[in-house]
Amino acid sequence: MTGILKIKWCLALLLPVAVMFSFSLIYARSQGKSPLIEREQYPSRELVDLFQTGDQFFGFKKVEGPTYYIPDKLFDYINGGAELFLAYGFSELLVVELAEDQNHMNRATLEIYNMGTLENAFGVFKTEEGDETYRLPGGAEGRMGNGLLQFYKGKFYVKVFLPPQSKAYRKVVEKIGKTVEERIEGTFSKPAFFDLFPVKDRIADSENYTSKDFLGQPFFKGIASAQFMQEGKTYRVFLSVEPNREEAEESFQKYREYLISERAYQGKLKGGTKGFVGNDPYYGNCVISVIKGRIVGILGNSGDAVALIKSIERGI
Repeated sequence: MTGILKIKWCLALLLPVAVMFSFSLIYARSQGKSPLIEREQYPSRELVDLFQTGDQFFGFKKVEGPTYYIPDKLFDYINGGAELFLAYGFSELLVVELAEDQNHMNRATLEIYNMGTLENAFGVFKTEEGDETYRLPGGAEGRMGNGLLQFYKGKFYVKVFLPPQSKAYRKVVEKIGKTVEERIEGTFSKPAFFDLFPVKDRIADSENYTSKDFLGQPFFKGIASAQFMQEGKTYRVFLSVEPNREEAEESFQKYREYLISERAYQGKLKGGTKGFVGNDPYYGNCVISVIKGRIVGILGNSGDAVALIKSIERGI
């Protein structure tokens, strides 16, 4: 086959493909869809399904939305708060406005954030958590107060707002929250890494997760923490959620160097346990160690720090 014939043969094969692709673009646009958005699966089906056509809650019905936001558009919706969500791995957001049949000025807002992972949803929830502890029917951990219901389940963080002066406030936000909670697949649970912490003396609901810059240090990333009380004294235990010996050793040395530079380093732990003691300029007494590839630390006066470090080691 000559070179010219080969080119003609290839063009003949490619022409039907090009025609079909052009047709698919025209069809997608005629349906009001973006083929690029469809290919990237934004919004995801699991997010879309959390609010459904025909949903109504004690006379409150959809009047705007659902509107969807992806990371580079989040500032268009929450300019002042977008950085927090992006720091915790924000993926996509659904927003719906609902209004009361009898009074369209009486509006509720539903926001569902896909944070990508359970720990990210938990971390944002703990950072923003409001007033009164509130458990949803399916067990999801939430907060209720000042017109706002907040809760997390799986990788989703949900907020429902209705001005508290509305007579329908409590029952409407509870109904919306219950409906969304039921539609999120799976059962409610906290991140599993909290099982690594001692149960004894732990203060209920004191757990937290920080995605980056724990203690204001850029090398402390992915840190879980919980507060404890013993003999009237409170202290906080923290550890890196992912074991990585190289990163843990590097963070250990960098924090030691930071304390030395601040004249806040107080020396090694006693009894042959690897670690050191310091007095952080902003967070006070601290004990730092590396256990099985994880940074482990104690903030505050815990009494016998070495014994506590060893008890944590047994649980990891």
